[in-house]
Amino acid sequence: MSEHDKLQVLCGKTYKEQAVWFLNSFWEEFASKEAELFWAYVQKNAELDLEFHEQGSGLDEMKAHVFLEKFDETLTVRDMRDKLRATGAIGTNERPKTVPLTHYLLYKYKVDWKTLVDERRQGDNKEEMEQAERLLAEVQAAFRESEQKAAAARAALAEAQSRENAAVSRENDAKQREAAAKASEAAAKASEAEALQRENEARARESEAVQRENEAREAEAPFKAAQEEVSSALAEVHKQESEYQGKIADCERRSSEGGVVQQNKAKAELAQLKAEDPLPLRKAKITLEAAEKRAAKARAPFEAATKVASDARAVASQAASVASDAAQKASQARQSAERDAQAASNAREQASQARQAATDAAQASARAKEAAEAALDAAANRLSEAEAYLEQVKSKPGVSFGSLWWIDRELHEQRKYLPTAKGGIAK
Repeated sequence: MSEHDKLQVLCGKTYKEQAVWFLNSFWEEFASKEAELFWAYVQKNAELDLEFHEQGSGLDEMKAHVFLEKFDETLTVRDMRDKLRATGAIGTNERPKTVPLTHYLLYKYKVDWKTLVDERRQGDNKEEMEQAERLLAEVQAAFRESEQKAAAARAALAEAQSRENAAVSRENDAKQREAAAKASEAAAKASEAEALQRENEARARESEAVQRENEAREAEAPFKAAQEEVSSALAEVHKQESEYQGKIADCERRSSEGGVVQQNKAKAELAQLKAEDPLPLRKAKITLEAAEKRAAKARAPFEAATKVASDARAVASQAASVASDAAQKASQARQSAERDAQAASNAREQASQARQAATDAAQASARAKEAAEAALDAAANRLSEAEAYLEQVKSKPGVSFGSLWWIDRELHEQRKYLPTAKGGIAK
C-alpha cells in the first residue's frame, strides 16, 4: 500500500482514531502538550457532524468553516487544501467531499504527512492497548447501565411520590365527601321524619274538618225544614193574593159593563171587597212571617258552622298537600344522601387502594435505587481496575503514549458520573 493510500485510510478513520494516531506519531516532539486541545477538536467535530456524530470522519465544507471559526482560524477550506496540495498530501486534481480532521492537523502543525502514516510510530504494545480499549469499553458500558438504572430509579421515585400525593389527596377528598354525605343523610332523615309527622297531623286535622263538615250537614235538616215551611207559606200567600186580586178585577170589570143596576151592584161588591180584610190572606201572611222568623233563626248557626267547617277543611287539605310534598322531597333527599354516602364510601375504598399502590410504588422505587447503587459500585470498580491496568501498561517500553493518554482521558470523563463520595469529580 502506498503512503498516499495509507493517508487515505487514516482520513477514513473516526475523529478520535485520527486524533490518537496523530498523538502517537508526534508525542515526544510536541503532541503531549497539545493533547487536551486534540480532545476539544474531536468533541467539536462530533458535535458538528449531525449525521454520524463521533463515528464520522470528516465534515462537509460548510461545517468545516464553522469548525475553523470556533478555533479562531482565519483560513478557508480552500486555502487549507491548497497548502496540503503543496506538500503532496492531496493530489493536484483531488477534490475530497469532506474535510477530515487529519487534514486540519497536518496544516496546523505543519508536519510531514509521510512521517504521520508511518505505523512504526504507533508503538509496539498492540495487545496491551487492545486490552485497555476493552476495559474502557466495559467501563463505559457499566456506567451506561448505571445511568439507565439511576434513571429508572428516579422515574420510580417520581412515580411513587406522584402516587403518594394522589392517594393522600383522594383519601382526604373521600373522607370529606363521606362526612358531608353522612351529615346530609342524617339531616334528610330528620327532615323526612318531621315531614311525615306534619303530614300525619295535617291529615288528622283534615279528618277532623271532614267530621265537622258532616256535623254541619246534619245541622242543615232544621234549616231545610224551615226553608220548606217558608216556601209553603209564601205559596199560600201568593195564592190568596191572586184570588183576592181576581175578585177585585172581576168587580171592576162588571162595574163598567151591563146595566146601571148591574154596574152599581158590582161597584158595591168592589167597595165591600176593598173595605174588608180577607182572613185567608191575612192568615197566610201571618204564617209566612212566622216561618221566615223560624228560618232566619235556623239559618244563622248553620251558615256559621258550614263556613267554619269548609274553611277548616280547605286549610287542612292544603296543609296535608304541603306536608305530603315535604315528605316526598325529604324522602328523595334521604335517598340521594344515602347514594352519596355509598359513593363516598366507595371513593374511600378506592383511595385506600391508591394508597396501597403508592406503597408498592415506593417499594419498587427503593429496589430500583438499590439496583442503581449496585450498578454504580460495579462501574466504579471497573473504572479502578481499568485505571490500574493503564498504570501497568505505562511502565512498559514501546508504549503508545497518545493512545494511553486518550484512554486515561476517557476514564477521567467517566469519573464525572460518580458521586464525590465514591471518588467522582465535578462535571
